[in-house]
Amino acid sequence: MEVDDLKLYSVIVGNGSGVLFQPMNFKYTYILTAKHNFFDKTPVDGKPDYYKEKADSTIVNIYHLFLEKGVWSSQLYNFVLKKGENYFPHKTTDIAILKINFIKGFDKIFVLNDYTINNDFYLCGFPDNKRDANYDNYPNQYTNHKISNKTSSINNLVEVRLNQPKTQSDINGMSGGGIFNLNENSISIIGIQSQMTKAISPQNEIDFVPIKHLDEILNYPENADKLTPLLPPYMASFEFLKDKAFDISAGIDDDDISFTRLFLKNKSLEVIWSNITPIYIKDYFKERLMLNEKNLSKLCNEIIYITWLEFLTIINIAKTKIHNREELEELFSFIRLIYKDTTIE
Repeated sequence: MEVDDLKLYSVIVGNGSGVLFQPMNFKYTYILTAKHNFFDKTPVDGKPDYYKEKADSTIVNIYHLFLEKGVWSSQLYNFVLKKGENYFPHKTTDIAILKINFIKGFDKIFVLNDYTINNDFYLCGFPDNKRDANYDNYPNQYTNHKISNKTSSINNLVEVRLNQPKTQSDINGMSGGGIFNLNENSISIIGIQSQMTKAISPQNEIDFVPIKHLDEILNYPENADKLTPLLPPYMASFEFLKDKAFDISAGIDDDDISFTRLFLKNKSLEVIWSNITPIYIKDYFKERLMLNEKNLSKLCNEIIYITWLEFLTIINIAKTKIHNREELEELFSFIRLIYKDTTIE
């Protein structure tokens, strides 16, 4: 993935920012953002800093960006706020989930709960100074700031330092923007930007809400059956991976293996139709799937479960039976499938 890919996943949410995230569902897409983007500063009873939550049916303009033939454009989405239906705020922390209609092509983003900051982390969003300078040119309102290191954790916030000095106008409007980590084939998100620690911060520090607090929103009883986990869609079923399994080619001799390839793909349906799913494998084996890896976000990598689908298909053929999830532990006791993220050159 390239730095520009972060722009694709960043959206304007009213006066703030947000992140496109595809959960384990093809019916809708999430926007992850800051809860305070849905509050208005409204003086009440002489209290100048009183914030009131926006009422249901309020329209919030959301813009997401796309790249077509080398040209950046924007798409307006008129979001009609309905709390508990398409707007799900955290009860105590500055983070929220929005549900919008499904948008194809935003499934290369994963949750990362490791806050070890290195040079590949970025704050992304749409600050006020870029909006003022690029009125109606929404792609040009986007920017990103590289993060140098973590400084502290206070309550539900993590404090990090930006590489370059920034003022409030450089950061205002980025609330709700993602704290991203770039990987070779995907993007990881560790949090949602909440605020700048000071109006003018000589330390260049910002606060973000760790992404783990989104799981708390999913677990609220009133949200049962309304939201799906922050996992890629293919984690729900091997059905989504069937076309990528046994995708083998023999070049000019491809006709020689066409029968074998078709046979293996057809046999993989036995695994797809069983009660074994990628999310069950992930939750059951967890770190036992990885070799010398601390980054457990890689447990969601698509290639792991394509390999598992192929592995279980071969086992079914070799053992002349269709295995189910209750037999996985027994299988794993004498045959190991361990993933190592590496590149062979």
